[in-house]
Amino acid sequence: MRSGLLLAACVAALVATPADAAPNRAKIRRVIEQAGLMGWSAQDCSRPAGSGNAWEQFSVDEDGYVLDIDYEGTDGEPFYVVDARRLSNGDLRMKLEVNLGEPDLTVTYRLEGGRHMTWTSRTAEGTLLIDESRWVNSEEAGASVWYTRCPGPPPEPAPVD
Repeated sequence: MRSGLLLAACVAALVATPADAAPNRAKIRRVIEQAGLMGWSAQDCSRPAGSGNAWEQFSVDEDGYVLDIDYEGTDGEPFYVVDARRLSNGDLRMKLEVNLGEPDLTVTYRLEGGRHMTWTSRTAEGTLLIDESRWVNSEEAGASVWYTRCPGPPPEPAPVD
């Protein structure tokens, strides 16, 4: 009897997962929109993306997942935003995954008017990559960059040299 109940509970959990995921995706989208991040942002909205002009785009895919597509020269790759919440100080904390179900990063964006920057970034294993906008434990030097919210569609990335 007990094993039958356990099996029924497991099946119910598996069946419920897709239905539960849709409201979470909608909540994440609302949080990103309310933070003013949906669309694209860049260091300089008038120039194409490239190693001298990092930019990113938040969009929604056909399944309703919010994607954070990062274009910093040639190292960008899309992340699924699997959790997003505003913090009491107005910052935005997000959990990001390149492949759904495989945690990659937790980042906090500092929001200031129509612009934002990565304030903290930590790997799923707990390694701190960015702390108070400064790169740590990395070959990267200096601070993360401010992105400004840009109007219209994003420009095509510049060709890689």
